[in-house]
Amino acid sequence: MHPPAPPATTTASRPAAIDNRPVFDPTVIGFSEAYYVIWTDPEAQRSMVVRYVLFNGPVEDHRIAEVWCWYRDRLRGDDIAIRQRYPLKSATIAASGFDLRIGAGSGITDERAWGVVEDAGRVVAWDFHMPAPAATGVDRLRGASGSVLFPRFYSTGCRRTLDARVRVDGAEIVARGVAATDGHYWNTHHLRTWSWANGVRFRGAPDAFLEAIAFRLHSDDAPMAVSLTLGDGGWIWQNDMLESLYLNRELETQLERWKVSAGFGGRRVEAEVGGDPDDMILITHPLPDGSFLYTTITLEARIRVVVHDEGPGGGTRVLESEGGASFEVTKPVRNGRVRREFRIVAAPSHLLSSR
Repeated sequence: MHPPAPPATTTASRPAAIDNRPVFDPTVIGFSEAYYVIWTDPEAQRSMVVRYVLFNGPVEDHRIAEVWCWYRDRLRGDDIAIRQRYPLKSATIAASGFDLRIGAGSGITDERAWGVVEDAGRVVAWDFHMPAPAATGVDRLRGASGSVLFPRFYSTGCRRTLDARVRVDGAEIVARGVAATDGHYWNTHHLRTWSWANGVRFRGAPDAFLEAIAFRLHSDDAPMAVSLTLGDGGWIWQNDMLESLYLNRELETQLERWKVSAGFGGRRVEAEVGGDPDDMILITHPLPDGSFLYTTITLEARIRVVVHDEGPGGGTRVLESEGGASFEVTKPVRNGRVRREFRIVAAPSHLLSSR
């Protein structure tokens, strides 16, 4: 089945530019904001995620900026996951444009992300070049940008390619034109549980990509909704978060796999996502009430998408991931089969900003 002509409500694959500038407000207690970049190179058996986080906690010790890095290289045997922690005053945001810097060695702009983390003699440094014309962006909350009731999720490169230069303990690795995705989020204190998946490489469909978020707001008992974006054949079909609260529901969710579906007029998209606990890493989120949320992440997920077109001449199209897939689940339940966690370490003095 070839992708059918899109309905009038479908967005073109080059949406309007997204204002991706930082919005962090250091006067608001509990404000949290983060950027991330993920890439995989399945032929070279490498994968990497970096994250830049700002958090204005209720006391000075919790007013922090962090630079996260998880780097895996199966051929070299590297598997390094570090959260480098700085005082919040070590972060700077440009007065105009998009330029966030943390400490003396890390930052992110429109077309570049760079950074360094260190722990126990191990050093990982990176420099990503991310040309904007090669990216497809997604705004998952169209029409409600000013609402304080919803979490905000942007991606200027839901699907993109980048060139990466990575240094691990002095050895340099270069990757060119690798499949990648990025994102920017804030106002997430309304979320109780969520699942997220992104796939940017599918067999026989070089321009296809999928991004899905299943989420529950405010309460563990609230209905779960699904925001799903599918790119295929040069078009994007998307239901945003507002629509998903009324039109779509999650079918199934578990700690290591989940299944979602979404409707787009006469089209139905079903996606199954899964990962192996040996390929996952754990993040623990303490909550103000003393409870915890647990996030498991894998950079080597499996995604299968089935598109049912009920229109004239319609049929079924199946997309299966071929590397370049990521997956995470956040619940108030810890997956005991995931053995690895990010090491949280304070930034050494030479990485601290001089401010």
